[in-house]
Amino acid sequence: RAAYISQHPLCEDCLEKGVTTPVQEVHHVLPLDHGGSHDFSNLRSLCKPCHSRQSALDGDRWRQALQVYTY
Repeated sequence: RAAYISQHPLCEDCLEKGVTTPVQEVHHVLPLDHGGSHDFSNLRSLCKPCHSRQSALDGDRWRQALQVYTY
């Protein structure tokens, strides 16, 4: 984590929007429990809001079981 942050000190999502925000979290692009690794190619520096947004999106993407609603 520290080594990745030293090379990527700003939120990578914010940078794509032209905004400079200090990194607060390191995100695994492919989650560890789905075969991801700690390799730099699988990491992304994010601020807390961007990490929360991405984690919520990943929760939908990696959901194991289909949700069935009954009314």
